[in-house]
Amino acid sequence: MKEDNEKILTEQEILRLKEMHDETERRASNYTDENWEKIQAEANELLDNIANMMDRDVSDKEVQDLIHKKRMHICRYYYDCSVETYGRLGKTYSEDEVFAKTYENKKKGLAKFMGDAIAYYTEKNLGKK
Repeated sequence: MKEDNEKILTEQEILRLKEMHDETERRASNYTDENWEKIQAEANELLDNIANMMDRDVSDKEVQDLIHKKRMHICRYYYDCSVETYGRLGKTYSEDEVFAKTYENKKKGLAKFMGDAIAYYTEKNLGKK
């Protein structure tokens, strides 16, 4: 039985997750080892740049530009990541132990910073393309 604070996904959310998974699988099946190296290098560079800006407020324009680039990276290589979906993903980055550990291994506090910066981005951009 689910705890009161745990959200049960709706059918629509489950379908959307399946669509995102399928799209990621479809795209990834065409990537070469060289493609994967490029994709990972871009992702690492984005995260390094975001980590280097953790002394700034999440509303800082340069921080938000990088957060937007991170979303566009997902859209370009994995699936169409709407602003709303990105907001949920940001929560996962900071609240899910597996995701959070990935960011914390890069720099202590990065998981929370990412979650907060994406939450700000989502609030400012919801309803925009």
